[in-house]
Amino acid sequence: MNFDYLEDFIKVVECKSLNKASQELNISTPALSKRMKSIETYFKCDLFFRTSKGIFLTKNGELVYKMFREMYKSLEIAKTQLDNSLKCKWKLGIIPSFSLFKLHNKHSNFENIATLTIENSTSILLEELYKGNIDVLIGDLSHINSNKLFVEKIYTENYIVVYGDKDIFKSDKAINIQDIKKEKIYIQEPPCDTYNFIKLNDLKEKLNISYKKYYESILANVKAGKGITLMPQSLTTRIDTMNLYQKKLKGYKRVVGVASYNQDKTRKVYNLFVK
Repeated sequence: MNFDYLEDFIKVVECKSLNKASQELNISTPALSKRMKSIETYFKCDLFFRTSKGIFLTKNGELVYKMFREMYKSLEIAKTQLDNSLKCKWKLGIIPSFSLFKLHNKHSNFENIATLTIENSTSILLEELYKGNIDVLIGDLSHINSNKLFVEKIYTENYIVVYGDKDIFKSDKAINIQDIKKEKIYIQEPPCDTYNFIKLNDLKEKLNISYKKYYESILANVKAGKGITLMPQSLTTRIDTMNLYQKKLKGYKRVVGVASYNQDKTRKVYNLFVK
C-alpha cells in the first residue's frame, strides 16, 4: 500500500466527503475513491459507510484511522528530523583529483557534517561558493585571489606529463616545458583545472592543445601514441594499470586546499585532512 494513501484516508475521514477531500488533495474524486477501495482491499474489510449524507467510518475503519494517524504523525516527525539534519550539514564541493579514498575511509566521520558535490574545475566551485550553493570547497588555491575567502593549504603536488611512447622522453630527468612544445597535448574541455593551469601560466599560445570532452578519450589517444597529456599528480593513480609513462613537469606545482567565506568552517574541514 502506498504511504501517500495514509494522508488521503485521514483527509476523507476529516471531510466526511470524497468530493470535498478530493478538492483539498487536488486529485479527482474517482481516483480518491479508488484509493479508498485499495485500502479496504488491503485490510480485507469495509472501512466506510457510504451514504447520501456523506462517508463515515465503520468500527474497523475507526481502528485503521487511529492507527493511520499515529503512523502519519511518526512519519512527519521522522521527515522533519531528517530535513533538519540535512539543513545542518555543510555542503562541500571538491575537485575530482582530490583523494576520494582518503575522504571516505580515513575520515568516516566526515559524512556527519557535510554533503558532497564534485565539479571538474575549481572555478566552477568558486562560482557555487559565491552563489551560496556550497559552504566550503577543496580545490586549486592558485585560482583564488579574493581577500574575502579564508584558505588553508592541505598539500602541494607536481604536474605530471603522461605519454604512451617511451621513446619520446628518454631522459630520466623531469621534463621541461620546452620539451613538450612540439607535442600534441590532450586536455579536457574548459572549464577544468588543467586548462586553468595552462592559462594562468601563459602557456596557452605556446603549446599545441587539443581538447576532448571526456577524460577516457584523452587517455585512449595518449595510449595510442597520438599525443600526451598533463595532469595533477593526484590523478595519476587512475593510469597506473594502463602501461602509460609519466614524468614530472619541471618548475610547476599546484597547491590544493580549503576555502570558505567562514573561517571556522575552513579550519574544521582543514583539520579533517591534516590531523
